[in-house]
Amino acid sequence: MDLRSDIRQLMEFEFQCTDLKQGDPLPGIMEQIRSFSGIENCHASISMILSELVSNALDHGILKLESSLKKDARGFEEYYVEKQRRLDKLDYGFIKVSIHNEITEAGEFYCISVEDSGDGFKTTTQLKQLEDNIENFGRGIQLLRKLCSEISYNDSGNQVAIRYCCCL
Repeated sequence: MDLRSDIRQLMEFEFQCTDLKQGDPLPGIMEQIRSFSGIENCHASISMILSELVSNALDHGILKLESSLKKDARGFEEYYVEKQRRLDKLDYGFIKVSIHNEITEAGEFYCISVEDSGDGFKTTTQLKQLEDNIENFGRGIQLLRKLCSEISYNDSGNQVAIRYCCCL
């Protein structure tokens, strides 16, 4: 079987510190990618994937927030208060998002890459710790693993690339 791909559309976004302080970049991204042909079939899944990737980049990569703060209801509140405090003080940071769709004989795929200016994380150690996580926090990567056909991280852990099959 020939699995050559044909890239149909590509969009790239870069959000600098000032953009991130003004609000969530996700609605703007989602509005722009509505122009991708066929995305209506998997718009909700793509939105969920992007939300997880972008919020991880901002919260953990740039703002260096610990998910463990969200261990209970009070912790969730503390987490978001601290997030806003760190956003208000933020003077450097970026998030780059790249999205393209591919058509192959196996189906239509959306490939998303998100990179942040943070220090990254030790992927082998931390990903292993999250495998069987049942806490109220740290479940986003498990969700991505269930939704995406491929997930990879760069060596420094500040860039993630996923491949999602929009196959009906």
